[in-house]
Amino acid sequence: MSRMWLLVACLVLCMTLVWADTPHFKWAQDGTKLYITIDVVCTDNRDVALTDEYFSFGCDTSAGRQDLKFQLREDIVAANSTCTTLAHPRKGEFCELLKKGDEHDFDRLVENPKAFKKVMSADWKMGKSKDDDEGDDFFDGTPVKQVGGKKLDKMLKEQDFLVLHVEWPWCRKCDHTRDKFIDLARKMKKSKAKFVSTDPRDNRALRAMFEPVCDYTCYFHVHRKDEGPYKVKYQYDLDAMTESMKKFGTDLLDDVDDQKELDKFVKANPQSVLGVFKSKDDEAAKTFRATAIKFRGQYPFAVAYGKEIEGVSKAPSITVYKPFDEGSTKYEGDFESVEAVGRFVNVSSLASVMEYDYNLKDKLAGIGMFGVHFWTDAPSKEADERMELMKKVSKVFFGDAYFVRFNETQHRYLKDAFGAKSMVVGIQETMDHDALKYAYEGELTEDGLKSWIQKYKDGELKPSFKSEDVPTEDWEAGTVKKIVQKTLDAERTSESWVLTTFYKTYFDEWKDVEPVIAKVAKIVKVFPDITIGQYNHDENYFNEAWFEGANTKPMVHKTFMALFHPKNESTTVFAGPFKQGKILNFLKSNVPFVADKWSDVQGSIKAVAEQEQAEKEAAEAARKKEEEEFDAEHPKINVTEDGGIVKQIIEEGDGAVPKSGSNVQAHYHGTLLDGSVFDSSRERDEPFEFKLGQQMVIKCWDQAFATMKVGEQARLTCTSDYAYGDRGSPPKIPAKATLRFDVELLGFEADEAEEEELDEHDEL
Repeated sequence: MSRMWLLVACLVLCMTLVWADTPHFKWAQDGTKLYITIDVVCTDNRDVALTDEYFSFGCDTSAGRQDLKFQLREDIVAANSTCTTLAHPRKGEFCELLKKGDEHDFDRLVENPKAFKKVMSADWKMGKSKDDDEGDDFFDGTPVKQVGGKKLDKMLKEQDFLVLHVEWPWCRKCDHTRDKFIDLARKMKKSKAKFVSTDPRDNRALRAMFEPVCDYTCYFHVHRKDEGPYKVKYQYDLDAMTESMKKFGTDLLDDVDDQKELDKFVKANPQSVLGVFKSKDDEAAKTFRATAIKFRGQYPFAVAYGKEIEGVSKAPSITVYKPFDEGSTKYEGDFESVEAVGRFVNVSSLASVMEYDYNLKDKLAGIGMFGVHFWTDAPSKEADERMELMKKVSKVFFGDAYFVRFNETQHRYLKDAFGAKSMVVGIQETMDHDALKYAYEGELTEDGLKSWIQKYKDGELKPSFKSEDVPTEDWEAGTVKKIVQKTLDAERTSESWVLTTFYKTYFDEWKDVEPVIAKVAKIVKVFPDITIGQYNHDENYFNEAWFEGANTKPMVHKTFMALFHPKNESTTVFAGPFKQGKILNFLKSNVPFVADKWSDVQGSIKAVAEQEQAEKEAAEAARKKEEEEFDAEHPKINVTEDGGIVKQIIEEGDGAVPKSGSNVQAHYHGTLLDGSVFDSSRERDEPFEFKLGQQMVIKCWDQAFATMKVGEQARLTCTSDYAYGDRGSPPKIPAKATLRFDVELLGFEADEAEEEELDEHDEL
């Protein structure tokens, strides 16, 4: 017993000594960073060593050497992390660690917090020290077992077939897969698979093995004993997901002994791979097994050892069987290279011409071939001839290029990206949407295609880019310059500073940004060396590589601005907010002469405001004059006694007026009293239909259209009581707004009850 107490005393003393050399420190975090404040005043030999996984700090102090070393709970980006001495030397050292990956909170700072419990504390003034996730019991009571790091290590060694749900608790992008994972476990309950869920934070070896990421492309993970880990892409269809998972539960290699067994195997697996070797110990056989692991879940593999099968060449041999083209392809190459054999399996498993579908991108990823894409329309003699032509050409470039047929109607948008309107064939370096493209223009012949593809292989072709037509009108200073792909390089390499707004037309924010940059263009007209431009990357080629080395990576799915410095020396990105003052201050911070002549900017702002006010007053005067002239020619008719609905007939109609319940077809052009348009069926060229008197539209329309004849055109003025009331209809129609509509009754159809009444009247 005395020895036991002695041992405990030694341990306590040792830990005390460790803590004596370890400085106290506080930690905190926000959404993107970790903060560590070390309570130490260094006198000499200050050492900082940061890796993505480890933190190490040490220095000499008046009390001796102080060292702080620990393994982080999660990885950081060490390259973007810093440690600095605080401004007041008595306050110690401060470290700012940028987190890796998505914005989230750490549940704890260090891998082993117990070892630092006497020297580590939370800095509540600076930020949080704990995440909001206190564990997850989602899988409780299901066939899925929730396991920790140590338990999982044991299972990986003992279990032959593990299916894993590996998900960062702070990541919610793949939460929807958890229910499907449980359903999958239930559906496969009779299989030998064990279904488990684990927190990757609890096991660094697990993280290195499965490499979980926080992404909208979701995966389940499989571990087969003696094979290693696999990633299986999540599928919404449970049956399809089950079939995919079952492929990982079969033997890696099926043994075949003779031609009869081979025929049976190929019949059951029309697309499969066979290897024939003298023994399992052959290097070629080991390569084949490694290749089978690489393609696990994609193609079944069979093997014959020490046997010769009729119709198959002597060992070693590898044959890919397929239910198309020649039916099979034999390998000729290095039998000891997994890369070479794997590429052969990949290439030989492709049809000479493939039909495009969304999943083709995954199949062709990393295959090392370029794509020849061609388009055909509905089945026709011309489409059949083009298909046969492509099959002939594909044989010449087997192993170098894959050929894909696209539907002219369904996949027109993919064709437009090549930037050649009359093109029917093009080369694309990969299936990625931003890959370089090369359009074939000319007569479609076998020799012409072969020569063109060979020129691409020899590096003699120039890429083609999607581009709008070059504007024919000269650009006027003080306006926004339209930049297209064909003119972008000239702008980027010019002597001027070019502030270009990159946008997509379907972004709602572009409608708000457009008038702002138009005003900025007027203001900076005082600087001839500044150009304000706009670039629509819906209609023009766009490449993120243009912004490499910029101050920040642009979010390409949002509107952003890029300031191209003269001669394209550098690029500075501005992501908003897109307010006049913010944009001008951005120019002030980046263009030296703007800062030097800031008073000129302020003067220009005043001059532009005065000019806009004068234009507004002139426009208002013109509008009032036009309104007076219109009123003089078109008498006002009060549809209601209180004057809330006023009609002015522009053109008379014919026939009867529609009754309540009639289906009305009309055109309209709606404005506020200041003339600003809030909606227009005429601009869309789409007539509007509604049922009269059923409160499907505003009161003004229900009552006014009941007085109109087919063909009648009129102007309606509707007070807010007969329009959108006190609340309005934000953002375009303000509260208590009086509205004006220029309308035309195109036609109407009486409802069934009214038609029956008319029929009875006719009979009488």
